[in-house]
Amino acid sequence: MRWPWHKAETELDRELEFRLDELAAAFERQGLSHKEARAKARREFGGVDRAKEQCRDERR
Repeated sequence: MRWPWHKAETELDRELEFRLDELAAAFERQGLSHKEARAKARREFGGVDRAKEQCRDERR
C-alpha cells in the first residue's frame, strides 16, 4: 500500500533535483567544473531539506 503523500514527496524530490541541476548547469556555463558547480548550487539553493519543509508547510 502506498501512502497518499508518497506521490507528492516523489514529485517534490524530482522538482528540487531539477532545480539544483539547472542551477549547477548555469554555474558550469560560467566556467566552474561539474563538481564545483554542483557544490555551489547546493550552497546557493540553501539546503534541500529546508526547501522540502517549506513546500510541505505550504501544502498544508
